[in-house]
Amino acid sequence: MNFRLQLTILLIAFLTISNLHAQLKLDRMFSDNMVLQQNQKVKIWGTADAGASVKIDASWNGIAKATANDLGEWETYIKTPKAGSGSYDLTIVSGNNTVTLKNVVTGEVWFCSGQSNMAFKLYRSKGVEKDSLLANNSQIRLYSDPRTGWEESTYKIASQFSAVGFYFGLNIYQKLNVPIGLISASVSGSPVEAWIPLETMQNDPELKVTVDRWDGWLSDYKTKDSIRYNTEYAQWEANGKKGEEPSIPRSVYSIPRYHHQRGILYKDKVQPIIPYGIKGVIWYQGEGNMEWPNEYEALFSNLITSWRMAWGQGDFPFYFVQIPAYDYPMKFGVDKSLNAPYLREAQYRTLKLKNSGMAGTMDVGNPENVHPNLKRPIGERLAYIALSKTYGFKDIEYSGPTYKKCAVENDKVTVEFDHAKNGLVATGSEAMWFELAGDDGVFYPAKARLEDNKAIVSSNCVPQPLSIRYAWKAGCVTNVFNIEGLPAIPFLVDNIE
Repeated sequence: MNFRLQLTILLIAFLTISNLHAQLKLDRMFSDNMVLQQNQKVKIWGTADAGASVKIDASWNGIAKATANDLGEWETYIKTPKAGSGSYDLTIVSGNNTVTLKNVVTGEVWFCSGQSNMAFKLYRSKGVEKDSLLANNSQIRLYSDPRTGWEESTYKIASQFSAVGFYFGLNIYQKLNVPIGLISASVSGSPVEAWIPLETMQNDPELKVTVDRWDGWLSDYKTKDSIRYNTEYAQWEANGKKGEEPSIPRSVYSIPRYHHQRGILYKDKVQPIIPYGIKGVIWYQGEGNMEWPNEYEALFSNLITSWRMAWGQGDFPFYFVQIPAYDYPMKFGVDKSLNAPYLREAQYRTLKLKNSGMAGTMDVGNPENVHPNLKRPIGERLAYIALSKTYGFKDIEYSGPTYKKCAVENDKVTVEFDHAKNGLVATGSEAMWFELAGDDGVFYPAKARLEDNKAIVSSNCVPQPLSIRYAWKAGCVTNVFNIEGLPAIPFLVDNIE
């Protein structure tokens, strides 16, 4: 091959590579059919030639410009209009490159995240057959995979989406009648610390115990646990799996599991979505932290705060699900059933954060299944919170009865509830799952008479009550509601004054 031919081939290759690098690209969050948050300055970002000018032209008469930096990265903001019935085009131009996105709408965008109960797909949800036609709705748009991008909802597509997320979005749509965008990012079995920025945890003294525990597991895994367990397991297999299977050390269980690692799901699942404009977040997680419920409030509060800071949209709404009834098994020497009420209490205390809300679910759990298949009520209850607290429908009750105060008179404790102004009801039988304790600290089942927004509680076993609790069991399915049909929230009061 002569020199001139070699030079020509190299030049063609160079120009081809240069053109590939010069291609105008949008971030994976942007595609046909997308929903942009209405009435907001939303961020648009992508790549182009280093130093190239980029122009964004929206068919609602919105225009924005940007210049790519030395790495070819560019970003800008564009003001979106109020949601309407029509759709738009979004055209992005840089040099000779043009990208046009079709069927773009503006509306309300929500991020749906958590672990397996948020990931639980619509087709598995109890009663979904009667709702299948409702899923055929071009005004509800779903995003769960960058390979497919945003998609208009059909039952075929929605059936593979989060059931809780879909029912939440459906109820918001039915009330607001504007396009709804739902972004799903959930991972089964994930603990809350996997969803928090690692550097945030490392810099927060309150979370040091969680960070140190993982560091201890990592050391144990590398120095002793992995080798010992693998050796014992191999010997057990060689012996025909006779006798008891070797118990797996905690470090060997967690360290190889990608989704258990601190900060990993924030980095891989949340950070790539930020700062796509959203209205708020719905969250369903907690089962993965049942071993250390006393740490959950600090971790969960930190997650909410860190996400809000990263998104840069202020204290956007963050609404979550209190984990429902389930009799957790013993694992790693921990009776997680004893811990469940305390983790629920930690979730409830998180409500002290601004623009937060919690959906109660103690009536729709399954003591024998950590994945109850009744998901519609959970999505609806999250929607009630959003409709009332975010969208201003003050006539919608968004919470089940919550403990307000109590008083003792002789052998009776009178408990007064908030979110029960129209009264309390018990379905199916008398009110269940109230308990009283005296000076011995032993709790006994108690009877509860419901009057207006109060429960008058007594037990023949406790003549002088000092403590009261409600639904303080891992797997209890409750039957006390407000008139609006929302379940009472578990509580514990020690040393009643």
